[in-house]
Amino acid sequence: MGAEGVTGSNPATSTTNWKASFIEAFLFVGLDMNIIKYSILVFLILPLYANIDYNSEIQPIFNNNCISCHINGGAYSGDLDLSSYSEVMEGGNSGNTIIPFDHENSLLWQYVNSSYMPAYGSGIDPLTTDQIDLIAQWIDEGALLESNECNLTTEDILGPYFFEGAPLRTVIAHPDEPGQRLFISGRILQNDCESPISGAMLEVWHPNDAGCYSIVEDCPTGNPTNDYYNLRGKMFSDLNGQYNFETILPGYYEPRPRHIHIKITTLNEEVLISQLYFEDDPFCESDPWCQDANDRIISLEENEFGLYGEMEFIMNSISNEIILGDINEDEILNVLDIVLMINMILSNEYSVVADVNEDGSVDVLDVVLMVNILVGGLPQSN
Repeated sequence: MGAEGVTGSNPATSTTNWKASFIEAFLFVGLDMNIIKYSILVFLILPLYANIDYNSEIQPIFNNNCISCHINGGAYSGDLDLSSYSEVMEGGNSGNTIIPFDHENSLLWQYVNSSYMPAYGSGIDPLTTDQIDLIAQWIDEGALLESNECNLTTEDILGPYFFEGAPLRTVIAHPDEPGQRLFISGRILQNDCESPISGAMLEVWHPNDAGCYSIVEDCPTGNPTNDYYNLRGKMFSDLNGQYNFETILPGYYEPRPRHIHIKITTLNEEVLISQLYFEDDPFCESDPWCQDANDRIISLEENEFGLYGEMEFIMNSISNEIILGDINEDEILNVLDIVLMINMILSNEYSVVADVNEDGSVDVLDVVLMVNILVGGLPQSN
């Protein structure tokens, strides 16, 4: 690896020495207040566009190439410890190891770019051009710990045991089902990681405490009510994209780790098929699907009711806002919507659009509320 460093063609260099340029601009215009205000705005906004995540992209470079010398407080080399983000930002005894937004004046980049690190004769290969460029880009984005990039929830296999027709319910496991109670909640969001997806159908299924699936296997334990759809159910996200369900911690369907299957379908027919896993599961290391599921490994806590955890699903969707009561989706509330609502009640169906009073069910109260809206007694909600 030569000492050519980061070339002008690298997008990371577009912000190189930009702070110095601002200072020169201030002097040139006599510290014009508008320039100062815009400059401060740039300082505040640039970190919002950071795309490099330290823990997943930068620390592995240091782990593989640097910390054989730079660890334990940097006792082996210049008091520079590269074993964690906080140690890296603390620096060593040579000065400013990292200067956020300015890679060219950051000693760390200078050392790796000149092949000074890793040390010649250490037996460790110099960093590649791509690795050096990545470090430069990370510094020029502000040397942040976490990226502000919005990442979609990764997919997983459907598996062979999915069946249509599971009942509408948020309590997936009967109260007498063996196993530790588990409560999962979260939101279903659009691809900006902020806007909710309302009315999305979330289908859930998983094995019982002994690792046995209903319908396809003759399970000797569990299922106290002989429910055909035992440990299977579906629900809808509310107007804020929120969902929650109660079940049991699934057992091991060997050799796989504990997991819960999910299938999400939006009102626009966008589909996400994936699985949820749990932190510190020893079977995850050898499971090819769990190994790639870092964004879907849930950390569980325990209270008097059982275990609970949270999971946000980010879908590649730009879902339109729904209008409560607009069942036929013509953007007008009228008698046709009431007719469709009554049909849903008679068919024992549910839709978040028809749940006008947002109580989790579609019934005569929703019909009464719709009538009041149509005659002008209440405002239309959306």
